[in-house]
Amino acid sequence: MKKYFVILFLFISNICFASDYKAALGARLEAGKHGNHGLSYKYFFAKPNAVELMALSDLENGIEFHAFYIFQNNLPGAPSEFQWYAGVGGHLGVWEKDTPVAGPDGLIGLEYRFRQIPLALSLDWHPLFNIVTKKDDRFYPLKFGLSARYCF
Repeated sequence: MKKYFVILFLFISNICFASDYKAALGARLEAGKHGNHGLSYKYFFAKPNAVELMALSDLENGIEFHAFYIFQNNLPGAPSEFQWYAGVGGHLGVWEKDTPVAGPDGLIGLEYRFRQIPLALSLDWHPLFNIVTKKDDRFYPLKFGLSARYCF
């Protein structure tokens, strides 16, 4: 009888937690003023808390590195494959002739984790503010990102 309970528990766990993963690595595209693209890495150190790291560039003028503390949870009333997340963090980078930029970032979005393949897609809003910069433009409120990550 114990054996049947263990099998049932493993079967239910597999269904309920199919959208869980420990880490994911993939590509990111951003749209908006100064849209960039690059790499994205997410690591869950304790569910529902994660760290997300991004390296974004336009491949001509510079690069930025972003780090976020993320809170991610199930979307109420939706299947477990859909989750929402929100995070705060910061960025540091160099643009146009070695001009440094740095400041705080925000991140809020939705993620879909496929059950059959180890892939997660996310769509988010990523506003940022440059405290350190030589440009007049400091606030970028209309940045939106799309990430596709391999989950492991």
